[in-house]
Amino acid sequence: MKKLGEKDGDYICYQDLFIDRQNSGKKAVKISNNITQLMKIAFETECKYVIKNVSLANLEMSERKIKKLFKRINKQTGRIDFEISEELLELKLRELTLNYELNEKQQEEKERRKIQAEDERKMKNAEKAKQKLEEAEEREKRYQEKLEAALNKQNSIVIREKQKLEQEVSQLKKLVEEAHTETEKAQASYRRAMTKKGYIYILSNIGVLGEDIYRICMTQSTPPESYIDRMNPMVPFPFDIHIKLFSQDSSGTLRQLHQRFASQRINLVNDRRDFFKISFNEIIQAIEEIDNSTGLIAVEGEPMQTPEANEYMKSKALERQHIASGNLELKSESDNQRLN
Repeated sequence: MKKLGEKDGDYICYQDLFIDRQNSGKKAVKISNNITQLMKIAFETECKYVIKNVSLANLEMSERKIKKLFKRINKQTGRIDFEISEELLELKLRELTLNYELNEKQQEEKERRKIQAEDERKMKNAEKAKQKLEEAEEREKRYQEKLEAALNKQNSIVIREKQKLEQEVSQLKKLVEEAHTETEKAQASYRRAMTKKGYIYILSNIGVLGEDIYRICMTQSTPPESYIDRMNPMVPFPFDIHIKLFSQDSSGTLRQLHQRFASQRINLVNDRRDFFKISFNEIIQAIEEIDNSTGLIAVEGEPMQTPEANEYMKSKALERQHIASGNLELKSESDNQRLN
């Protein structure tokens, strides 16, 4: 059968159709092109919407939508010898994949720019803290010099000026104390802004997460264990600490570990969910390699391979006891019924 509409080979009409609007048989109108255009509008419009909104979460569903639309249109129009070509379907699925990959690249670039902006923000905060520290030190120095000059003058002036000078000395002492307090605050703020040191923890919670799932997280809190203490009340069982690392560049070390196990993340969509399906030996090997290449980390204490999970283990034991006790009571009641 000859294909019609060769100029648009993706939308195929196998025969010409006519309609007689006046039922006279004399003025029949050809509608083949109109039907072809309607097929094209329906398919292209829906495909455009699906392709535009494709993401990792809906990639497979988007492919099914396009295929389902293709089959539905071909099924309805096949009765009158119209169809969409398989080649166009393959092109649309390829366009969907390419647009998904483009969206993923754009999202990765967005995350990269976000990290870069965060680093720039921290650097600006550090510069501001440094400027405040320098201003506070200069102010303290200026008041200290005035105080020393006033003290020297106090020892050499006449008695009638002593009271006035004592008031000035008292005021200057107060200003020096306030300036010193501001200097100490500025120094602490500057140290916090400039420090890269911190602790990295390798944690597990088999009662909540199951076996061989670890959280790799970082804290610069003081004391560092307070970070773990804040997490524990949020879950049924407390976390076990397998490894505690001290790093001169905690953010950089954490980033290297996360990149090393990126493909083994539990949540592949949100990089801020730092849980990984890995073995303890893989973690040890990664830490040794990073330490050999940077020399910036040190393991504190002895790594613990097997989780203690004390509360979880005791809970399971009590659960088994309750089940066994219930079974014994049922058996005793059954024996008494047979004896009676």
